[in-house]
Amino acid sequence: LSSGQLTNLASNDVERFLMAAVPSLFITIGPFEAIAILLIGIQVIGPVFAIGHALFLFLIPVQFYLGRQFRINRSKVAAYTDARVTLVGQAVSGARIMKMNGWEYEFEKRIAMHRSREISKLKRTSRYKALNEAVSYFSSVVAAVIIFAFHVGILGGTLTPRSVYTCLSLLNILHLSLSKQIPSAVMNLSECYISSKRIQNFLELPDVTDDNIYRGDDDRGEREQNMISLSHVSCF
Repeated sequence: LSSGQLTNLASNDVERFLMAAVPSLFITIGPFEAIAILLIGIQVIGPVFAIGHALFLFLIPVQFYLGRQFRINRSKVAAYTDARVTLVGQAVSGARIMKMNGWEYEFEKRIAMHRSREISKLKRTSRYKALNEAVSYFSSVVAAVIIFAFHVGILGGTLTPRSVYTCLSLLNILHLSLSKQIPSAVMNLSECYISSKRIQNFLELPDVTDDNIYRGDDDRGEREQNMISLSHVSCF
């Protein structure tokens, strides 16, 4: 484990738990709030309110799918970030040896390669996040238009300031819980799941014991063969 990976765990991965603390509460509160809003909306404007309410419920699986894709790409981004940070840390710590042997261009290519992969996954992750945000923002407007169109065009009802403003207020409350906070909680909890696995893998690493530490000339003949171990090394 390099210092760059440890820094990434302590900064980015731990921060995901703070970001998921508040939105995750709406996963338990949201269903009860949705039932209460449905009952109030039916009393205000009639059974047609259930149509707009059903639209919110229909969009929840879509947002869960987008959250799942976000989690998959987030795990790939974390892996690419670890590889890039590790390589940058090696370049900084061994700058003198790198310059003496002329390895700076090779390190530059490898860092650029890891960074390009990371940016590619970040762009895909941002697309899923933007699509999820777009769905959450237009859902309340579409639901209101559908409710009012059915109420006036099909059922022949009339719209009053009381019914319109009350319906819009109920839809905004429903939008906050079902279309904003719950999808945000799904995305943040997905990130927490990935971060918890990474932190768990770190905590399950074997401890450094006295048998792994070289302490001078004691048993030097037995230990010096394993003092340095190289793998996947390119020399020029």
